[in-house]
Amino acid sequence: MKPLILLSCLAVMVSGVNAAYGADAKDRYLMLGPGAYLCGKVIVDLNEGVKHKDPKAQISYEHWVAGYLTAYNKLSGSTYSIMGETEFNDAFKSVLKYCQLHPRELFAASVEAYVKEAHPDRLRSMPEK
Repeated sequence: MKPLILLSCLAVMVSGVNAAYGADAKDRYLMLGPGAYLCGKVIVDLNEGVKHKDPKAQISYEHWVAGYLTAYNKLSGSTYSIMGETEFNDAFKSVLKYCQLHPRELFAASVEAYVKEAHPDRLRSMPEK
């Protein structure tokens, strides 16, 4: 599973989480992995996984989202955690809710929408213990 997470992080870093780090002159970039799938496909895959009691699809999509958010944390300024105080499972549910409402958009667009919504409440530095 670690190679999948690393691949997801690299895909996001290469694909340009922030236009300052990549993309062509028209802000286009190559999307790799599940981020390039339509939201409708993601929802069908997840429903099929539940139906057949096979968690592989959910794990794959969760890892892609985790890699995207990790890369965002690393590459964006003043961000320790884009999720703020939110748990990952709740962030993932928000991503899926967007997908359910926008089945013809890319899965990456659902994560980008989450990032935009979560940005004001992000943790800017590591919490003190």
